[in-house]
Amino acid sequence: MKKAILKRLLEKDIQAIAQALDAFLATREQDALHQLRVQIKKLKALLVLFAINKKNIKLWKVFQPIRKIFHDAGLIRDAHIHLQLADEFGIKHSAFNQQQAQLMSDETAKFCEAGRKYFKDIKRTGKKLRSELRRIDSNHITNFYRSELDAIALTLEKREFNEEMHECRKQVKTLLYNQKRVAKVVNGNFDINAPYLNQVQEALGRWHDSILARDLFSTQLPDERHAINQLNRQISVQEKAIARISGNFWKKVTDVTPELNKT
Repeated sequence: MKKAILKRLLEKDIQAIAQALDAFLATREQDALHQLRVQIKKLKALLVLFAINKKNIKLWKVFQPIRKIFHDAGLIRDAHIHLQLADEFGIKHSAFNQQQAQLMSDETAKFCEAGRKYFKDIKRTGKKLRSELRRIDSNHITNFYRSELDAIALTLEKREFNEEMHECRKQVKTLLYNQKRVAKVVNGNFDINAPYLNQVQEALGRWHDSILARDLFSTQLPDERHAINQLNRQISVQEKAIARISGNFWKKVTDVTPELNKT
């Protein structure tokens, strides 16, 4: 995969992050903030792909300023989600709601105040990433996908619903984010069933969201037993759904092609 192609992919992601940041600073809307975080995740997925070439591992250090933006945006996003959850489960806890609303307001103000710095960090980081980027071998991309799908299949087969399962979702999303990017380069050496893979990540996402909600209520609102019990039942149903959808994972996720299925 030529360096020029990689640079174009990189530049596209950097521009998308800057545009999403500009949209949030202009509107302060949660949808815009969510898009900013999604765009940063897409850049992170691209860096995972670049790291196929070990010379590109150093790019993770260069990425740190943008990772910081992701973290700061997450403080706002988390408070917003906590308020949504309280409303969804009918929790009328004024102290909790006030705390989260104040946190969201304070973090939004801090984030917007740092907006100009964030733009400079994005521009500087993009320039340095492009400068230090090294090419990657197209054949290694196929091997990377095969290896990642093997690891995902193993985790899903074990059906141990712990942090490893959440990491599995991150692996799935990395493959999905990069799928269109690499499909143009490997010329049909493999064919991923992206809609199915997306169904898997969505099922894992719903499960993990429920886990986070239950843990939030258990630690900060332990008296809300009805909501906690409801979430426990919901988690049980979601785990069964994941087990169903992930059955025969390899058969569902890819056609039988020599590149991906050889042993």
